[in-house]
Amino acid sequence: MSKIALDNSKCNKCGLCVKDCPADVMTAGSGGFPEIPETRRPFCIRCGHCEAVCPERALVLQFRPADKTNERPKTESLAPEQLEAFLRYRRSIRDFKDAAVPRQDLDAAFGALKYSPTGGNSQGVKWLVVNGQNEVRKFTEIAVDWMKFLKESDPEAKLKFSLDHFIEAYEKGNDLFCRNAPHLAVNYYSPLNGSGATDAIIAMTQLELLLSSRGIGTCWGGFFIMAIKSWKPLQTALELPEDFSVGYALMFGYPSFQYHSVPRRKKVQVRYFPER
Repeated sequence: MSKIALDNSKCNKCGLCVKDCPADVMTAGSGGFPEIPETRRPFCIRCGHCEAVCPERALVLQFRPADKTNERPKTESLAPEQLEAFLRYRRSIRDFKDAAVPRQDLDAAFGALKYSPTGGNSQGVKWLVVNGQNEVRKFTEIAVDWMKFLKESDPEAKLKFSLDHFIEAYEKGNDLFCRNAPHLAVNYYSPLNGSGATDAIIAMTQLELLLSSRGIGTCWGGFFIMAIKSWKPLQTALELPEDFSVGYALMFGYPSFQYHSVPRRKKVQVRYFPER
């Protein structure tokens, strides 16, 4: 259960922590100091909003005391034009250098994902990271076996996904499946988590941006995730828990070359209501 450590000498009774509580569990208690009534504690989602919004830093939720920091970021927002340019120039990378991404860069990127938003602050997304081209290739071969099976068992899929082309290219050394990437990340979640599928996609999107900000190229592995979800041998080889659902897969590494312009895109369709 969540417990509040409150420094009464710092608390100015502004009530921001009570107003900002998304689960509506916090109240102004004795003397106007914030508290969580015993009956409401089971409903606290441990999001830390009350702690973060306190201007006096008078309040701490004591479920992860070692994780607490009072450091404010050097900037609280990115310049819109910088972020927009970053997103415009981001490309899906399908040709990677042989060089591996240093472990400290991986640890930094994945470490930041604990702040990725999740439904009810469930924080239930888990990760599997395959490191090294040879290791990624082992799983790619199993995924290609799935594609060969699909080619024989589903004529419609054979035509829809050009399976012959993918298989023949791979057998000739041209990996159109995982693009000879030096790294592959897969996330997964409990099927009992109602927001798990969405949480996994949000986390994968944030991972893509975190890696891209470090000059690491990424590409979402659509065929690979189809293989994981459909092919038991691949699930077994990856040692994924049987009681979890797979979110998505992301291949990544240093790009072999750079892009120098932004391609054209269709206009985004937006309808505002009410119209102004």
